Amino acid sequence: MRPPKPSPATPDELCRRHVEALARSGQTVPTYAREHGLKPDTLYRWRRRFPPSAQEPSAATPRLVPITVEVEPACEVVFPDGRRLRFPLTLPAATLRAWVGALGAS
Repeated sequence: MRPPKPSPATPDELCRRHVEALARSGQTVPTYAREHGLKPDTLYRWRRRFPPSAQEPSAATPRLVPITVEVEPACEVVFPDGRRLRFPLTLPAATLRAWVGALGAS
């Protein structure tokens, strides 16, 4: 005897599979839809109907992405030779005078 064929997935199961795969992929909805021959609107609708966190907690695990935050200095002193001293507005005036004096003498 041959083993029974697996039953075909129901339309709801197919929708859930796509929603879960989309969540795991980290792709945007339009990108995933294009790669799988689906319409983005269809995926958005499926995602509302079958939220990934309802099926599998690991599918909703957030991804951590490293970022770098660069804060622009509030003030800058440019010396004639091109050197720059950047400092925040909160720097005490005496400290700024000391830095400018030390850098101006070198």
